[in-house]
Amino acid sequence: MPMEVRFFDGEEWRTLGTQLNPGGRPGSLSDNSSGRREVYVFGCKDESNSYLYRSLGGADISTEAIRNVIAPDGMEVVCVLGRDTDPYELDILTDGGVSAKIRFRHY
Repeated sequence: MPMEVRFFDGEEWRTLGTQLNPGGRPGSLSDNSSGRREVYVFGCKDESNSYLYRSLGGADISTEAIRNVIAPDGMEVVCVLGRDTDPYELDILTDGGVSAKIRFRHY
């Protein structure tokens, strides 16, 4: 069961990237809306659950194909999604200053 990540473009929900499958590499995104940069990591743990974590400080490093998130203080669980769980929505401000609404769903 994959995890789906979508964004709202002001008119409709659109798929953001590819679906995440059980055991696959997690995705990440950053949010600057709180006045400080926060990094979220999300993925599909197994056929029953997907997760969304927020770093508790640290750094993130991006290259063309890889983004490393270094969180010496750990990660905070934002939500765990299952098949019967409502989608989780998150308002973010991108590094480029664009506001966006992101939706996470497990099915």
